[in-house]
Parts: sequence; C-alpha cells; structure tokens
Amino acid sequence: MRYFWLLFACAFLGFGVLFADQNQEMVTIKFSLKWLNFYLTTGKHPFFISFFATLGIGVFLTTSYFFFYHSYLRIRIKSQESEIFRLKKLVLMEREKQKKLDQGKTESNQKRLEQENQQTVEVEEEIRKEVESSEVVTVSSEETNHSVKSESPQ
Repeated sequence: MRYFWLLFACAFLGFGVLFADQNQEMVTIKFSLKWLNFYLTTGKHPFFISFFATLGIGVFLTTSYFFFYHSYLRIRIKSQESEIFRLKKLVLMEREKQKKLDQGKTESNQKRLEQENQQTVEVEEEIRKEVESSEVVTVSSEETNHSVKSESPQ
C-alpha cells in the first residue's frame, strides 16, 4: 500500500508526458462574459499547456475547498469536545451532590430509626414494668389479679 501512491504518481506523470507529446497543436483560448463586459484572449500556445493549467487550477481549488472545510469541521469537533467535557464535569458534580444528599438522607433515616427504636425500647420497658407490677399483684391475691387484668390495657 505504501508504494501504491508512488506507482500511481509515476503512471500519471508518464501519461502526462505522452499527452503533451501527442498534443502539440497550437491553440488560442477565447473567453468572454458579455454581461460583465469581460473578454480574455490568450496567445498561441500548445494544447497540453492549457489542459494541464486547467487541471492544476481544478486540483488547487478542490484542495483549497477541502482544506477550509476540513478546518471548519475540526473547529466544530473541538467545540463539541469541549462541550462534552463540560457536560461530563456537570454530571460528576451532580453525582457528588446526589451522593451527599443520599448520605444526608441515610443519616437522617438512621437518626429517625434510632429515635423510633429508642421509643420502642422505652414503650417495651414500660409494658414490662406494668407486667411485672401486675404479676406482683397476682401473687398477692386472685381477686386483685382479676381486677388488674381487667384494668390493664393489653
């Protein structure tokens, strides 16, 4: 593949020499734009010079167009890459913010759960105390036991 372009250039040069050798007729180029009042007439020269000049101008114009269009696309790509970088930065910042909020929520949930557990433990202790006090009463007499059971909210 490396030598393909070299072979292609040599073949193109060879065909160019053959074309120049076979087209030695003298020509005069006349070009006019009547609506601009522009007229161009060249002196007599061989045909291959006009042909290669036209070919060279076409290659120059297409290469120039490609260069400017390619530069424009590179600028757009660069701006889009910077936009992508900025957006990725924003996403990371939002993720960090979300993690902090989640940590805050888990901490507040843990505090709330600890408070609920504390309240549950306190209520269980109160119930245990009431049960213990009612057992003491039941040991003393059966009549009070019935009255305590009817009074206790179980």
